[in-house]
Amino acid sequence: MVRPRISGANVTGLGTLISGAYIGVEIGSSKEDRREFVALETPPVVTGDVPGRFFILKTPDLGSLDSGTPIFFRRLQVGQVASYELDQDGKSLTVKAFVQAPYDQYVNPNTRFWHASGIDVALSASGLTVQTQSVLSILIGGIAFETAATDAIVPAADVNTVFTLFKDRAEAFNPPPRSPQTYQLVSKTRCVGWRRVRQWNFAASR
Repeated sequence: MVRPRISGANVTGLGTLISGAYIGVEIGSSKEDRREFVALETPPVVTGDVPGRFFILKTPDLGSLDSGTPIFFRRLQVGQVASYELDQDGKSLTVKAFVQAPYDQYVNPNTRFWHASGIDVALSASGLTVQTQSVLSILIGGIAFETAATDAIVPAADVNTVFTLFKDRAEAFNPPPRSPQTYQLVSKTRCVGWRRVRQWNFAASR
């Protein structure tokens, strides 16, 4: 059904304010005939003739994402969010993301996706650092992806490969802990003549 709709960065169907709602049709590639169809309430964001690939993103929080939200690679808009839905267990959401060709070749199993909404501000000894993908991502949100540099040649990810959608870039590239251990440090001090000797004992805490 085509009617006025604002979704993400897309504004469609404004002509229906005058003509009224109507049914849009996209020609499929099947060789079989069919006479009965169910009209979609929401038109597809990506049509079948656009080259590229779909990927699946898992996130516990949708944030400001919506259908049509842009996807960025090196600050270039290379795709958009096609759809999203709440999982049956109610604990996470599944986001269907579309990356256009030829940029989809830069997505491999080691790629990281994260929320690129708003502005990331960090203050350190080096000064103030401000990061954002674009003015558009500040206004309506967005998703960015990147692959860590490596000497190995990794093939591109298959269609519908599942990725985790992290809350920011720092979390996306934070290395996972390797067999973490917690230790308690106990200090014992005793005097020997005019010297003070400090003895350190380590005790593992489980």
